[in-house]
Amino acid sequence: ELVPPICGTAHPHASLKRSFCDDRMVLPSDIIAQKAGLSRGLAPDFLGKESDNVVQWAPVTATKRIGGRGLLIKFCPECAGEMSVRLVDQKPRPVCSSCGFVFYQGPKLAVATVVFHDGKLLLNKRAVEPQKGMWSFPSGYVDLGESVENAAIRETREETGVTIRLDSLVGVYSSSERHVVLVVYTGTIVGGEITAGNEVQALGLFDLDQLPDLAFEHDLDIIRDSLDRKATS
Repeated sequence: ELVPPICGTAHPHASLKRSFCDDRMVLPSDIIAQKAGLSRGLAPDFLGKESDNVVQWAPVTATKRIGGRGLLIKFCPECAGEMSVRLVDQKPRPVCSSCGFVFYQGPKLAVATVVFHDGKLLLNKRAVEPQKGMWSFPSGYVDLGESVENAAIRETREETGVTIRLDSLVGVYSSSERHVVLVVYTGTIVGGEITAGNEVQALGLFDLDQLPDLAFEHDLDIIRDSLDRKATS
């Protein structure tokens, strides 16, 4: 059964052309939560629908988590209202509970480099989460206004102290379970000295048959892909 939204002010809801009125609404989920003795957000969510310019609300099973993680934005960038997860275009998205603004969250873009020195693979022991204390490639996020290639060179220099020349693209790695798209290059050291940066506990040069515990599931795939790329180049 469709349930209309309720707010503390008598608004002509039938004339509204958006899913939320200006005053804070008491949603049916709030009423259910209060009766059940639960805090807001634990009761079933409701999806605002607009049909013939009439705002209607239908029960949905929208999760409070998006892509395996919690709500990525808590407050609306338009009006500073509280954000909650609702179904928009059949996908759970953060929506402002005050003005109805929909926040379309994009993935973060990261880079990594596979660098060999004297026939050994250069890896760093991570000093930050995730996977703190485990080993992986020099890597990091691409800054706004920075090219992917420059970010790969910068991150390698910041974490290892060396300047590299990018040789080839290994691949682009993504998953519906993660909010990061990873672009990986092979690189050759052309300057600097191998020195651990602030975000790594240590650096190591490893033979491929004596690798340490790697931080991420795709790390071995990246190594294999980089060797395949090298063999065909």
